Amino acid sequence: MRKMSWCSLPVRAALRGLQTIALATALCGAAHAALVFRDSTSTPSIAVIDSTSNTVTGTIGSLAQGGMAVPPAGDKLVTVSGTTLSIFSTGTKALLNTVTLSKLGHNPVISADGRFVYVLLDLSDGGSNLGVVDLATNTQIKEIPLSLGGDAVGLSRTFDGKKIIVFDDNGPIQVLDANTLAVLARVAPPGNGLSASTTSSVSPNIYVADFDGNFGVVDTSNYSSRSLDIPAVVSLAAMTVSVDEKSLFLSSGFNKWAIVDLTTLATTANGTFSASTTILTTAVAIAPTADKKFAYFLAREMLRTDPLRPNSRVYVLDLASNTLLATSFPFTGEVAHLVTAPVTPPVSSTSFAKYTTELLVAPKLKAYSVAASFTLATSAAAISPTTQNLTLTIGTLSITVPAGMIKQPSPKIGLYTYDGVINGEKFGLVLTGQKSGPWGLVAVGSHAFTSLTTSVPVTLTIETNTGTATIKPVIASQVLTLQ
Repeated sequence: MRKMSWCSLPVRAALRGLQTIALATALCGAAHAALVFRDSTSTPSIAVIDSTSNTVTGTIGSLAQGGMAVPPAGDKLVTVSGTTLSIFSTGTKALLNTVTLSKLGHNPVISADGRFVYVLLDLSDGGSNLGVVDLATNTQIKEIPLSLGGDAVGLSRTFDGKKIIVFDDNGPIQVLDANTLAVLARVAPPGNGLSASTTSSVSPNIYVADFDGNFGVVDTSNYSSRSLDIPAVVSLAAMTVSVDEKSLFLSSGFNKWAIVDLTTLATTANGTFSASTTILTTAVAIAPTADKKFAYFLAREMLRTDPLRPNSRVYVLDLASNTLLATSFPFTGEVAHLVTAPVTPPVSSTSFAKYTTELLVAPKLKAYSVAASFTLATSAAAISPTTQNLTLTIGTLSITVPAGMIKQPSPKIGLYTYDGVINGEKFGLVLTGQKSGPWGLVAVGSHAFTSLTTSVPVTLTIETNTGTATIKPVIASQVLTLQ
């Protein structure tokens, strides 16, 4: 079966693909937000709902028909639309980078260390491959075929990040090694097929439901499966396990929600979303916040007299009282995806006390080099190149070396290096210095500048320390080297 956009899918098929999209991530002490993609407006965007005030505090201008994901650190949002994978800052809402996928993608999942994105890729004959994107270089680095009985309708990873889970709507669950992508096991879920699934963030367990509303659990440490003695839910629409794996959040196609205790398997709370008798309400995605204060339910609302034109609404469940908040969030048309994320506010930057730079450009080589020297301000935070992000911006060109990618060959020497590919272009640097400085930087990269006849701003930022100088580039036949 050829996959279609979420809004064009029949409801039942859309629900099967949506179950594994709702996810929560943890970051102690941060505010939390629910991110809701809406593509039915004139300008598709992602609405940001602040869980502290429970108000819409902004939008991220991105398409996300293929899904969204947030890494454990909560600092980025990854969206997929068609063959474009986009990376945003959750703090500033700014676009950081884009990656072109080899095929149409959906269901992105981010590795435990935040470096890789696993994504399902559609084939023209209706099958699926699995792709891997390296966020350090912003390139797709792998693509492997998947042997499925039906369609790949979901993707997740185990709590420790060592295994990738592929959900098949007409075959066993596949467990892959996260590094090699080799198939470790194929496990048939208990019951009658796979209707919904949710993966624990603290144990090897995957919770599943079949098409009859019966529940089970798959243990990915030993690949065993068993049924759970939870009363069957008619027309189950969505389920998500709580962050601490103590509860299951459920919703059905009859305007209902429920919470099941995973120790006693008893229902501890339940209720309805809407008191309206003219609207059919179905929550198709559930996302609890990592601080365990709220659970967000993304519901589709259809008028009984016009079921082909649904609208959407996000309901908020207060987990302290297990009651829905009076405030809910309506959206025109169908809303496809929901995630929750800790959002760390952007940290103010400190300007270098002294910063000078030189830019060489070799148009025939499609190469450039930057030489810079700088000294930290007396009030500045210390620089730790191996654990901090480094960003070099030349006019409209921006290169970010993620934290952990810069290496220190010898801990006794203030010398740091990077050599790799970022945004599909070669980039390397040598950074020297200690404490407040002075520091020196030489960076060399490949890039075809379209026009550099006038002065351009050259900005260097290392975590919260930054400097900018507007200079005229020197056009040359050669650029500096890192030797």
